[in-house]
Amino acid sequence: MHAEAITITVRYSGGTYVARARGSRHTASCTHDLVLAARNLARKLDLDVLGMKRGPDREGVATFEAWPLTSGPIAEIYGELWRKASSMGYESVTEALADLERRKVAEQPDTVQRELLERVYNGWARSTDVAGPMRELRAMLDKEGI
Repeated sequence: MHAEAITITVRYSGGTYVARARGSRHTASCTHDLVLAARNLARKLDLDVLGMKRGPDREGVATFEAWPLTSGPIAEIYGELWRKASSMGYESVTEALADLERRKVAEQPDTVQRELLERVYNGWARSTDVAGPMRELRAMLDKEGI
């Protein structure tokens, strides 16, 4: 990878796993799985979730390394989505996806559009083939002129 890895730390606190990254105000949590907490934070920070690697645990703190989405099979698609999201004032693609879903549902309660948005958003959140849902979203954004 060309970019420097971001270290995500996860600790168990107050009945939940809490993930943090140095220099970021974002956090993420999960009540049942420390890996999911780390993945959730990686998504918020627009890091490569699929390429994330677990590092050594130290004093009850799990560490993970994740890289920015600047290389790899989905970098070109992601770059295009990031540029669109950034030009619209969003801090992350995930934030843009969530807002797009909310706006579409509010503007057009058409169930076909809603189902498509839910598939795209859920695909981004859970899929191991992230490129498929991202291509679908890019096509939808282009169609809407966004």
